[in-house]
Amino acid sequence: LPAEEASELMLLSVELALEARGDSGALIAASIGPYGAMLHDGSEYRGDYGISRELLRQFHADRLRLFDESEADILACETIPSIDEAKVLAELLAKCSTPAWVSFSCCDAEHISDGTPVEEAAAVFRDHPTVLAVGLNCTPPQYALELVHRFCSAVPDKAVMAYPNSGETWNADSGEWSGTAVPLDFAAAAAAWVAAGATIVGGCCRTTPAHIAAMRQAIRRSRSK
Repeated sequence: LPAEEASELMLLSVELALEARGDSGALIAASIGPYGAMLHDGSEYRGDYGISRELLRQFHADRLRLFDESEADILACETIPSIDEAKVLAELLAKCSTPAWVSFSCCDAEHISDGTPVEEAAAVFRDHPTVLAVGLNCTPPQYALELVHRFCSAVPDKAVMAYPNSGETWNADSGEWSGTAVPLDFAAAAAAWVAAGATIVGGCCRTTPAHIAAMRQAIRRSRSK
């Protein structure tokens, strides 16, 4: 699509979300994905773009400016796989007036997808003026609990979030998810993430509204004990 038309559609997404929200009080987060998602080759789970920070800066700057001037409540920078992309976003988000979160795709319980230790990646946003929350998303759920501990230790001044995927693997060539979902009780797991220090929890790819509803119930039950 031409750039102008693409921008109109992105702003329409915010308008539709605002309409759907009604008077519920829900927050509208403008999802801002990584450079790798545009490539459609799975590199959002590797971070091996092989491009300069300046190109990354050009890619993100216009979208951040567009959503920063919209009625979105939060700039949600998601599935960030590399330390270089995190540093570029840190520079750009510091110039935005809208609060933001940054969540990383992680390859295990200790590293983001490009192999950078979680603590080093999270530290990019320590004391950041507009990034209020840091955490993980679209990461196998069996790693989430340890990652929450690591994020909480690395950035004690930020809220920590956890919204992993189902545990299946994305095949960029076929455009399909494959494998078997990790047999993890998301509801019980979410309560454990909250107990470990996460304040924003949910699910990413291949999780459903039923997962989210079960998580909410489990967290409410754990808090009432």
